[in-house]
Amino acid sequence: MKPIGQVPIRSTQRRLRVLASALRDRIRRSTLWGISTFEPVGPTEILPRAPAVCDADQFDRVLACGFDLDVKAEIASLASTTFSGTPAECCRLGECTLVGGTIVTAQGRHLLRSLPEWRSLLSRMESYDQATLLNTMQGLHYFGHWLQDDCPLYESLRSETVLLSMPRPHWPDCRVYENAFGQDWKQTDFAHVGDLTIWRELGYNRDKAARITELRGRLRRAVTARSGGQPVYISRGKPDEPRNMSNVTAFKEAMRKAGIAVLDPGIGNAEMVQQMLDAPLVIAIEGSQACHGLYTLAEGGSFLILQPPERFYNPLHNWAALLGMGYGLVIGRKDGTRFHIDPDEVLRIADRLLAR
Repeated sequence: MKPIGQVPIRSTQRRLRVLASALRDRIRRSTLWGISTFEPVGPTEILPRAPAVCDADQFDRVLACGFDLDVKAEIASLASTTFSGTPAECCRLGECTLVGGTIVTAQGRHLLRSLPEWRSLLSRMESYDQATLLNTMQGLHYFGHWLQDDCPLYESLRSETVLLSMPRPHWPDCRVYENAFGQDWKQTDFAHVGDLTIWRELGYNRDKAARITELRGRLRRAVTARSGGQPVYISRGKPDEPRNMSNVTAFKEAMRKAGIAVLDPGIGNAEMVQQMLDAPLVIAIEGSQACHGLYTLAEGGSFLILQPPERFYNPLHNWAALLGMGYGLVIGRKDGTRFHIDPDEVLRIADRLLAR
């Protein structure tokens, strides 16, 4: 993907125009969600799903859901045998300037990711007649959304002439998947585009599932070494992170004694993927690191998601259904400012999932 042309740093007229817009509109920024011209590309689907594997007597531990979802509705959905799928959506913004994590158009500003605009304005300005932006707002903030939403979306956009990405957070594990998927995420700090198209595909549909299945195959062709296919527990970053367990050390030790591999994400090398690849079960606290399982789980494998009682959320239940996988969960107990998970409860659900 070569730039159609590049504007040298001495070309200051457009820089000054962008900078003036930044200063004028800094307070009254609009967001990507304010764009009303996204249009669905495809039908809405009603898709089949197996009920989640869980112990119903744990539901009284739930205190709140992630993203302000209704607790009763989220619990009820676990027993539902169908769910709603949604298509990708497209928006053609026309002429605009990309500055860091912001799209500046004649109509306003659309903030996808907060980045210092002064730094981006000092970069060399690129110029394109037409381009397609690969990022969603969610994919610029959360590794899991980049992996489950933006990477499959890339596959449907490969035929576009110019594909651009805004600067992403430093996620070391990205490069393992980029290399395996054959995806070139050209990150752009500062660019003028004569006609920009943006997409988002945050929901579930059969076509997206087919693209994930294709990427699963590419990962296996790229990473040929395997660890033996044992169940894995993917830990969540540093022990003191807010969404981590208060008994994380004891929990890891219990998993190891049960023959479950304990892995730390974010190391950015193929060894971690080798250990996860074709695991029959992936155990993880609800969050981005669980999304590794979309690509590494064995065919017909299962997710076991550990739920913080104040952030009950089950998006991988739908992906498990579309990919022919199982889904189970264990809900933690609140203890002070954090929560703990009983290893015995996890191992009981793990046995049920492995026996399905």
